[in-house]
Amino acid sequence: MNTRQIALEDELLASAWERYPAQHLDDYLVRGVEDPRINAQSILTRGLILDILFPGRFTREIDSEIRFGVVLTWILRELESHRDRSRLLEDIANGTDSSIPGIVTETYCWLQVAGAPVADYITQALNFQNPDDPAQLLNPVTLDTFMEFWRSHLPDCNQPRPSILEVACGSANDYRFLCASGISDHINYEGIDISEKNVANALRRHPEARFVQGSILSSGIADASFDYVFAHDLIEHLSPSAMDRAVEEMARMSRREVWIHLFRATEDCDHIIAPEPPYHWNTISTSLLSRQFSANGFDTEVLFVGKWLSGKFSIGEHYNPRAATLIASRQVVRQYHHLRPQC
Repeated sequence: MNTRQIALEDELLASAWERYPAQHLDDYLVRGVEDPRINAQSILTRGLILDILFPGRFTREIDSEIRFGVVLTWILRELESHRDRSRLLEDIANGTDSSIPGIVTETYCWLQVAGAPVADYITQALNFQNPDDPAQLLNPVTLDTFMEFWRSHLPDCNQPRPSILEVACGSANDYRFLCASGISDHINYEGIDISEKNVANALRRHPEARFVQGSILSSGIADASFDYVFAHDLIEHLSPSAMDRAVEEMARMSRREVWIHLFRATEDCDHIIAPEPPYHWNTISTSLLSRQFSANGFDTEVLFVGKWLSGKFSIGEHYNPRAATLIASRQVVRQYHHLRPQC
């Protein structure tokens, strides 16, 4: 891309977000199934960071948080379909309803055992109702279950803090939960976003953190400035040439790894480009994206999240079937055996 093309793309992307009120930008990607406390890809981001900080130490607990997200996402969708709370809890406890996934009833039984590492979040979630806000379907205390767990269980970390850049960080959508869990205390984090409103929201919430207004296409960030770079739901919104540049830029900035979380992905050979002014809603080819990172000196691993969760918990593909995460490693530093589907 030449300078003029980059400037035009940046202008269109910025306008796509700036047209919304600041409050909308602050709220809309942290609610419902997108809530980073239960969203599988946000939990995966936190799990990857924890595995960097404490290699292999919290494998079981990371797995428990993934389970938590799966179970609460299923419950949330049942409540959205107007299923009765009390009856649903009774059916889960009795284990007599064959429509309830086994992972839900198994988790309920596990949470009843003395010494379970967290509270019975299923009962807590289903006993909750907020008459002042009927649209609030899940108990905020329940949603914070693993935020509190990590904050009370993470030990001091004596190694140097890894530097982590989040591209298209929004209104601190994921960072606010890196902070709530205590993970942010162990890393050097920086967020970059093209929207002035998003950055203002992020700084209002977290004045102690570093958030910068800028574009991945024209950031001016120096080579190998960060150990790790990650982005949620970014590549789908770029033109083909901007996608290529974003991959090159993230690869250029990272010393170790890049994590790309996609909400519209396919295993097909080519991207499906879908312009929708002022930006795009593309479907990303993970095979092509892998080749692009390989060309920039990275090994890659791809998780199709629905299949991964289905293989891990035998729950069926209730999660967005087009969601995928690509982990690109500049060298084979770590292997994610505990994150792979178990067949």
